[in-house]
Amino acid sequence: MNAESYLRGMKEGIIHNIVSENNLPLIVAEEIYDFMLELLLELHPIRHLKNLSMAKVYLIDKQPEYKKLLIEDWLTKALENDDTFVYAYNVLARRINLSQGIVCFSLKKEDHLMLINLIEDEETSAVQGKGSQERYRDYDSEKIKGLYDHCIDKIMECQKEDFYCAIETADFSAIKIKTKYQFKYLISLLSSSINQEWRNDAAESLGLTPQELTKDNSKAEASLWGRQLKRILQ
Repeated sequence: MNAESYLRGMKEGIIHNIVSENNLPLIVAEEIYDFMLELLLELHPIRHLKNLSMAKVYLIDKQPEYKKLLIEDWLTKALENDDTFVYAYNVLARRINLSQGIVCFSLKKEDHLMLINLIEDEETSAVQGKGSQERYRDYDSEKIKGLYDHCIDKIMECQKEDFYCAIETADFSAIKIKTKYQFKYLISLLSSSINQEWRNDAAESLGLTPQELTKDNSKAEASLWGRQLKRILQ
């Protein structure tokens, strides 16, 4: 199971465990989960680069100690069976083993050529298996975060991980839309940055044709919100 599938599939179990085993409020458990998922999504495009992967993992140190330990533990479990994150996994495994004084997680061999081949195989499989479950993983995660922060509570209501997933699958049917003409403009702009196939799937998920998606967007485009949105995507 890849790391993202593990985290998404285990979401309820992870949050329940954090609450019940650590006597923490639900909102804190959700914050820990959201941080892990966001960090994983940011690691994904740089997982083949050792130094950048290490630097991204070290961002965990900015969290309070009680959050840091839980993030390290659950994120290491998520990465344990996904060898494409070998660099990030080994950093976390070493930290946990050192802090516990025992080998909790075995270190993996770091072979860059093998890693590149694994990632290429994964990407090939994703292309061959494309369809309703196809995911678009190459889009800039920092821009996605900027889009979410700019749009949440203004034109839509959803959790951050649901917004990430919607972009990855080009399926926005589960997103609660507050202002349809602005949301349509958001998807139209996104489609220009991704590809035509993504645009077609996204439009269909909204009950629109691709032509309707890009039509009559002048009001949203001319607004201050629309101009700010465009800058985020540049």
